[in-house]
Amino acid sequence: MSVIQYNALSALIKKGITGGFLLLGDEEYLKNYWKRQLTAAAVSDPSDMFNRWLLNAESYTPQALKDAIEALPSFADRKTVEISGISPVSMRESELDELCAVLSIIPEHPETTVIMHCTSDELPYVDTSKYVQASDRKAAGAQTKLASVLNVVVFPHETPAKLAQWIIRHFEADGAECPPESAKFLIQTAGRDMYRLSGEIDKLSAYLLSSGRKTVTPEDIRANVTELFEFGDFDFSNALLSRDCRKAFRILREMRAHPDASKLYPPEFILGSISRIWSELTAIRAMLDGGAAAPAVSAALKMNSYRAGIYISAASKTPLAELKAGLDACRQCDRLMKTSPLDSSVLLDRLVISLCS
Repeated sequence: MSVIQYNALSALIKKGITGGFLLLGDEEYLKNYWKRQLTAAAVSDPSDMFNRWLLNAESYTPQALKDAIEALPSFADRKTVEISGISPVSMRESELDELCAVLSIIPEHPETTVIMHCTSDELPYVDTSKYVQASDRKAAGAQTKLASVLNVVVFPHETPAKLAQWIIRHFEADGAECPPESAKFLIQTAGRDMYRLSGEIDKLSAYLLSSGRKTVTPEDIRANVTELFEFGDFDFSNALLSRDCRKAFRILREMRAHPDASKLYPPEFILGSISRIWSELTAIRAMLDGGAAAPAVSAALKMNSYRAGIYISAASKTPLAELKAGLDACRQCDRLMKTSPLDSSVLLDRLVISLCS
């Protein structure tokens, strides 16, 4: 079976879905949304519980699953079997093999669509095309077995850019408007959890429309949204640029202490943010050394003047050679995270120490 990115599901549904799907990844909002879309594509009326077989931790047994898959639809052409609440990573190998054996009969029943939904605690997604750390090997093994009988659909946390686009579309659906800078500010204020963002967008839209306005501003967000600590990637990089090792590790500790740290702030995400900013600062310093003025820097990097001013101020304080050395250190850290058996958090700590020294 194949590994499918969730954004390919729309085209797949239009062609007509069949078979089984394993929904994995950290973004539960999108996972639940697309679970509903897959169900609706197979069963025209989602309230038709005669053709939706629901199995959870209490009702699942291999025999119950087999019976559900083999059952004929009731006065309809299609049915779904929806599995949730079971933890493949906690199963004994024999139990996992028995589950896979039952799922292997899906092709014999084209009228049945099987949708298995696992949270990251029940089965974390592991990119098996890269080096798999020892702590992830059991999950990787379970995922590989299930991928032999189900199509794996991956739902990673959205990037800030994609999340901003989603926020803009959500405001539009509510009849309001959200400029890109307001979308970015909402993420900085409310965090990256899409369930919370959805609620805040609906609240802000209602507030705007009741006030006779349509466009949300940062001032509206400050007045109506409670701030949540989120990773301030520029603050972190600025601490490194100023060689404030104590502040850098304090920010790291705050990120790692977050209840969803493994999902929201994995070392790879933090490294990616540092690398992106270091790359932009290096490019800005090179332009400044070449005589470019602030408006030219802003236009070349497609930054608004406020953001460009912050970056120019930071870049002007650090020699180009030092920025290039830091960028090389980020690339080396990325290579080691992908190829070395060393823990990614340890590699990130070493990078922080290196950049602060």
